Amino acid sequence: MLSLATGVLALLACTQTSGPSADTRKTPELVREFFSPSGEFRLVISGSKGWLNPRPSAELFQMLDSGRSSVQEWRIEELPHRLGPESAIISNDGIVVLVDEWIRTPSPRALTVFDREGMVKSVYSFDEIAKITGMSPSLMIKSAKTGTWESGKPILAADSVSTRFFTCDTYFSLNLKTGEISSKTTSD
Repeated sequence: MLSLATGVLALLACTQTSGPSADTRKTPELVREFFSPSGEFRLVISGSKGWLNPRPSAELFQMLDSGRSSVQEWRIEELPHRLGPESAIISNDGIVVLVDEWIRTPSPRALTVFDREGMVKSVYSFDEIAKITGMSPSLMIKSAKTGTWESGKPILAADSVSTRFFTCDTYFSLNLKTGEISSKTTSD
């Protein structure tokens, strides 16, 4: 009987949710880098020490001399994304798409498109993506393999004009030149 009681106490100790580590979340690395397919552009997302400020900076660099030097294209002191984006896509033309937020909740910034000068071209919320694709938000969350809504890895077109994103049984295309979304189904 003593071993059963000991086992129950050990189980309770392992599943206890109070204490200092109960509300911890995995934070991203303080510096994350994303590259365009050609390697000509590099996006650097930098957080503050210990993430005391949850809004990281972002810098886009154009790589020169086979990557031995670079020129800063733009810098944003504080992104609105909590702990930064979940991921980023950089086209061979230097257009940047930030995907979701690191904090995995339905975001008002599910997609944010920046032009080569660092100006925001378009922003789409989780709810807008649900509406555009015709998918229910709860189904999008359940089918997500990455972030809050992505069910597949994004595909950047070879010509860097568009990126295809997947959610549930639907994909949609983001035109990087205009910042506009068009929805298609995978059965097309």
